[in-house]
Amino acid sequence: MRCRARAATQGDAGVPTRVQRGGSGGVVRLPWRRVQMLLTIKDVSAWLNIKSSTLYVWVAQGKIPSRRIHSLIRFEKDMIERWLASFAQLSSPPVHTMRTAST
Repeated sequence: MRCRARAATQGDAGVPTRVQRGGSGGVVRLPWRRVQMLLTIKDVSAWLNIKSSTLYVWVAQGKIPSRRIHSLIRFEKDMIERWLASFAQLSSPPVHTMRTAST
C-alpha cells in the first residue's frame, strides 16, 4: 500500500487538512497537525541558564519532563513551560521584613 501526501488544503470546517491517496485510489482527508520542534539539552540549558551536566542529572532523576528518542534526550517547549509554571504556583513571593535597631 503506497500513500502520497499532497499540499495542505482547507477542510469543510476551515480546519487545515492534507490530502492522502488511499490504497483503493480514494482520497482521504486527514487533519493537519502542527509539528513542534523539540529542544535539545543545549537549548534548554541555555534557556534555564544551568549547566548541561545538571540537566542530564535532572533527566536521569525524572525531575524535568523529557523524551528519549533512542539515545537522544529531547524536550517539548510546552511541557517545560508548564513545568516552570508549576514552581510559580507552589512558591509564594518571599516576605521581606525590615529589622529595626534595638537600643
